[in-house]
Amino acid sequence: MIRLQSLADAPVTCGVGTPLAVGQAFRTNYLGLAPRAIDMEPGGTVPVTVPALGTAAVVLHLHPSPGE
Repeated sequence: MIRLQSLADAPVTCGVGTPLAVGQAFRTNYLGLAPRAIDMEPGGTVPVTVPALGTAAVVLHLHPSPGE
């Protein structure tokens, strides 16, 4: 789970990425409840909109590594 916090006075969209292969991404709350699927952008980044002075959380499900 990746947790984001914004101190900006307007909503901000962040592109979250990792060098690991992401299979699926889900928007959720800080407790991991009520996940909602997020479409990934080309290149494997995940767009996450963080509300003004707010928080957001994303769960990334990774592809297994070869040989696992």
